[in-house]
Amino acid sequence: MRNGEYITGYGTIRNVNTTAIKQKRLKCIKNAIIGGSILLMLISSSIGYQLGFRKASNELPGSIPAGYVMTYIEDEIDYGGNITATANNYYSPSLYGDIYGGINRYAQVIEENNGLYHDQTVHGGDTITLPVLVDEANPNYLAVLNLRSQIEEIRKTALWVEHVVQFGENPSSLAALASGGPGETVEIAEKILAHNQAVLGDAPFLREGVTIEIMNPELGPLKKALQEAEQALKDSLKQERAEIVAESDEKKPLS
Repeated sequence: MRNGEYITGYGTIRNVNTTAIKQKRLKCIKNAIIGGSILLMLISSSIGYQLGFRKASNELPGSIPAGYVMTYIEDEIDYGGNITATANNYYSPSLYGDIYGGINRYAQVIEENNGLYHDQTVHGGDTITLPVLVDEANPNYLAVLNLRSQIEEIRKTALWVEHVVQFGENPSSLAALASGGPGETVEIAEKILAHNQAVLGDAPFLREGVTIEIMNPELGPLKKALQEAEQALKDSLKQERAEIVAESDEKKPLS
């Protein structure tokens, strides 16, 4: 494998070291959240949910196909849909059958991993986490790993940077530079005020010319590119599933 480029609507991400990414895969494959989003690994043990949730059995009865990795993604329930319908967007017997045995067991595992009872009501727009099989050479998957790695590196080594407040700037406008969306912007703005309380006091505004620390503005474009790559990954998995099912249907004998 070699270095390459990944093109998004926010520009070109160059020097994607796919070899290094592959070496870091087990470390990087966690559940996030999304916000920032962390990926979870399936484990061969039983997990007891707290607060009355069901006990989830994550033991894999079968093996992962060669050339694939198991990771987690987040997706929304379609309006009028349910867990099984959402699971069916990714499930194909040829890939998942040896692991789960069928769509019903796959849907049940998703329910358990999300702390849901069987057939518990979900609503359109609700976000759930799904275990999915991904071709380890999928360019969108590699881009997701690369972007997550860059974001994590900034968070560890250069999360806060100095900034001289300019005329018209406020906590929200500065927070937006490091944010992946409106909801996160509110959270970051609050963190900026708290982080700089010794300089700003209790004032809810920023004084022009004052030097403060803000979250690294490099995070904003990376987070937006990550969201784009994650969506592209989901789309590619759904497309792959559709192609597998279509190919399987073509091979069925005519009745």
